[in-house]
Amino acid sequence: MQTTFTTTVLKDKEKNATGLPVPAEAVAALGTAKKPKVKVSLNGYTYATTVAVMGDLFMLPLSAENRDAAGVKAGDTLEVTL
Repeated sequence: MQTTFTTTVLKDKEKNATGLPVPAEAVAALGTAKKPKVKVSLNGYTYATTVAVMGDLFMLPLSAENRDAAGVKAGDTLEVTL
């Protein structure tokens, strides 16, 4: 199953951590797993991770290595395919 959505790269103000918010409907489209394993494709770059649950938010971690490889930074709005 594949799903695509538009989101903005968020940065934690206290850390150098960044993440991608995932709409609940995109997570629902992936099945019933609480933390589904996914391949994230953005800007022609793909990496494997799991969807994290943070309270009532779903997030994809986006490491500095993956940000650099995809050519994105905090504040960028982009299309993501899982």
